[in-house]
Formats: sequence, structure tokens, C-alpha cells
Amino acid sequence: MLRHRCGTAAGPGGSGHPGRPGPFAGGGMKRISEALPWLEPHWRRLAQARARDRLPHALLFEGPPGMGKRALAHHLARALLCRRPSANGEGCGTCPDCRRLYGETHPDFLELAPEADRPAIRVDQVRDFCTRLGLSPSAAGGYRVALIHPAEAMNRSAANSLLKTLEEPMPGRVIVLVTEQPGALLPTIRSRCQRLRFLPPERAPVAAWLVREQGIPREVAETLLALTDGAPLAALALAEEARLAEREAVFTQWLGVAQGTANPFTVAAAWAEQGTGPLRWVLSWLEDLVRLAMAPQARIKNVDRRPILGEMARTLAPGALLELHGRWLEVLRLAGTGVNLQLLLEALLMDWAALRGKA
Repeated sequence: MLRHRCGTAAGPGGSGHPGRPGPFAGGGMKRISEALPWLEPHWRRLAQARARDRLPHALLFEGPPGMGKRALAHHLARALLCRRPSANGEGCGTCPDCRRLYGETHPDFLELAPEADRPAIRVDQVRDFCTRLGLSPSAAGGYRVALIHPAEAMNRSAANSLLKTLEEPMPGRVIVLVTEQPGALLPTIRSRCQRLRFLPPERAPVAAWLVREQGIPREVAETLLALTDGAPLAALALAEEARLAEREAVFTQWLGVAQGTANPFTVAAAWAEQGTGPLRWVLSWLEDLVRLAMAPQARIKNVDRRPILGEMARTLAPGALLELHGRWLEVLRLAGTGVNLQLLLEALLMDWAALRGKA
């Protein structure tokens, strides 16, 4: 997929949350310090580099999901393409170029991603991308900005095809590669980019942001951040009622299998229809069980489930939990490869019921 657009999975606003307007949505433009405050140090670094005319031609934004890597890439694109940037270098949000970015029609912003239903970015996509990137900017002396995500989706041939563009940069071109798995990129790709690492910020300010900007109760905000390892936009996405309702339902079913009140085969059939969501929830609970079985006061993700998980952990051996966790992790790895997910879930739930039966 190669297209002119500006936005995240949730749309141009860039929140990554389908149920709420993004922090950059609407006709105006919030400063990064208001919209996504934990990204301000990264933004200052980029703005200072641009002010000194030392902005790298290739940037690699790396870090866990939900940190705002793509949102910052879009923010940088707006700043570079805006006709009337603010004093701190951010886009104004109202000029013709900003409006075209919001409308996903700006000719100088390119986005490269896997095509629908395909896991990899192919070599022919990269070649077309490089050709388009080489076209002259629509404004004399302006920029052409490109976003590649997820960068690790490029197969070897595609990555090698990109190398020449990275090795011989053209003036006025900025390429941002976004990845959650920098180790999966070719070393030659990594070495030709300026790397920015996105790490989970302090939780208290982010919790305050979720309360202030998103209207989420503080206790819920703290739980969401614990569940997502402190990733702000992942916490925001998790706030969607459907996701929380799914977690509640899956936990009730998982607990029911352990207590003998839910049929493992019925639960497996229901979960198989939901994709990998239930698998990921259970893995999170198993990880917490392992921690609590080893140390009852251990820090866990699912803080709101501590009483139940703590009680369960007291009767389960850490070694058995680790082995079970490994089997669930393997099924998650196999999901989407054509395996019969329902059969695998049936076996896992039977193992879970048997483990609890021995407690």
C-alpha cells in the first residue's frame, strides 16, 4: 500500500483510539505538549535539529506499541509541510497544506505499509515508493515526507531496494521508519537512520493526561496503564468499552473453566471466533500468576484482579504455570497460520482445568 495520507489507524487525529477524536483532530492544532505531552522531549530534539538545518534525512522511531511513534511522525510531517509554522516549529493546523494533510490528500506526504491481507511490504512497493519520493515537492524549496510502517514488514529484497535511497539522500526528503522490532531490520537499514527510542514515560503524568484530556476516571486510568506497561495510547485504546467488556467476559469464562462451571469446549469455540484477543488476555493473567506464585507481593499488570489471582497463585506451582504459559504463547504464535485455533484452545483450556483440579 502506497498512498498520500496523514493519520494513524484511528484516522488523521492520531490517537490510535477509534472511539474518541484524536489529539490533533479538528480544524486547529494542539501543541504536542498538550496533545501528547510525553512526546515533547522527542519533539524538541527534532525541532532543534531542524532549526539548525541538521534534521536527518532518515529517522527510525523504535519502541513498544502505543507510545505515539506514528503520531509524532505525522506531527513532524505537518511541521515540515506547513506554510505558517508556529514559533516552536509546529504546524499551524489552518493553512492550505495543513488542511490537505488533515484531508489525507497532500501530494508531498507518502505512506508505505503492507497491502491489505498481506503481511509484508514487497520490493515492487518500495521501488514505486522511491520513484514517487524522488518527484519534486509541490512547493519550491519544500519537503517531501515519507512514513514507512511497520518497517520490519519489509522483506529482505524490499529493504535492500530502499538502501540506495537511504545511502544517497535527496535534498528536502525526510523518511521516517516506525518499528516495534528494530532487531528485525537489516543492520544496514538501522545504521543509515538516526534512531529515536520511545520508552514508557512516568505513569503519574500520563494518568493525569488520561483524566484531564480523555475524561477517564483516575483509578481506571491507573489500571489501564498497568495493563499496557505504561504505553499511553495503548491505554487509551484499551479504554474503549468493547475491549474492557471483552476482557471481563473472557476472565469470567477463564475462571469458570478453572472452577468447573464453564465447559472448555464451549469456551474454546467462542474464543476461536474472537481472534487472538482472548489468548492475549489469558497470557497476561498467566504472567501475573507466575509472578505472584514466586512472590505474593510482586508487581503485576492486572492490578484490579490481584485478590483473585493472588488466591489462585497460592495453590499453583510456578514451574507448572511457566510451562502452561509457554504453551499458550506458542498457540498465539501459530494463530493466523492456518491452524485449527479452536482445537488448540480446547487443549489449552483442558490443561488449565486439569492444573486447577490438582490445586
